[in-house]
Amino acid sequence: MIRRGCDMINDNQLLTLIPRGKKNRVSGRELQQEGKYKNIRVFRGAIRRLRKNGEIIAATKSNGGGYYIPDSREELAEYIREAEKQGASTFAPLKAARAKLREGEGQIDIYDLTRARNAENAEEKQKD
Repeated sequence: MIRRGCDMINDNQLLTLIPRGKKNRVSGRELQQEGKYKNIRVFRGAIRRLRKNGEIIAATKSNGGGYYIPDSREELAEYIREAEKQGASTFAPLKAARAKLREGEGQIDIYDLTRARNAENAEEKQKD
């Protein structure tokens, strides 16, 4: 744990503040304040570290949003689906960049990259 706030709790203590079950979810702001994190960015860093160390901490943006530990197979499956969707949209632009890189050596025209990405996005929308 990196101490950036005066009385900030450690990551394992944060884990005890996160409720079990989606119906009990708690907002990031609430957890930030309860854990005495300097700001939401420091709090999210603690969540990232816990996840990186194998803790399953789900988050939802719907119905007020919040963090929770999945309490059932259904909640775990829902968390996985949401995380996969988020990951897909985050990494989609890399597909076009990789394709451009495979075209060979030489100078890259950034406008070509943008056109390739836009065309790829249009194809993805047609598939949906």
